[in-house]
Amino acid sequence: MHLLSNALTYISVSFLSFSKHIIGIAYAPYSTYRTIVERGKTGELLFVWCVCSAYFALASLIKAESFRPFLLTKHFIILLTGAFLGYAVVVLLLWVCSVFLRKRRLMKGLAIAWGYTLIPTVAWFFFASLSYLLIPPPRTETVLGIVFSFLYLVVSSVLLFWKAELYYLTLRFGLQVDLIRSVGVSIVIIPFMVIYSVVMYRVGVFRVPFL
Repeated sequence: MHLLSNALTYISVSFLSFSKHIIGIAYAPYSTYRTIVERGKTGELLFVWCVCSAYFALASLIKAESFRPFLLTKHFIILLTGAFLGYAVVVLLLWVCSVFLRKRRLMKGLAIAWGYTLIPTVAWFFFASLSYLLIPPPRTETVLGIVFSFLYLVVSSVLLFWKAELYYLTLRFGLQVDLIRSVGVSIVIIPFMVIYSVVMYRVGVFRVPFL
């Protein structure tokens, strides 16, 4: 009973931290990321992956030709596994880079920091999926379609910029490196991201990489 109480307390505290940090990475990402790396809780990743799982459940329903629980579950597990594999590889690479830079960091801080970079990714995938449901392609044959296409590009650009900003802050605070060294770390990490994206595309998991 005591263990259950401690677990529930930890989950509650982690949820409060997650809620605060979700708002923070949108309105004050610099100071929020410093806090995430230094004092973030591992339990926050549970809620990050709950958000990811919610999208994968939606994606499984959208892509399914009929409501067949076994196939839906199978597709959900494939998407979740593919995304987690990419996440784990990047976190490991960040930790290896920290060792080579002689700024060896705890895996915990890097894992939480990179976990929050998935939020803009999930937001874009949610937006793209809901857009597909509301106004399926092609969207350029009417005035409404043209306006929507413009809005789609604007939202996508904003989320991409947000993603890039959180990526840099992960390197900045997670590895304690400046801009020049961030570029060097990116030269190491990006090729692995490209390989991951190609593999996921080839095996039919993601057409657009979930990173």
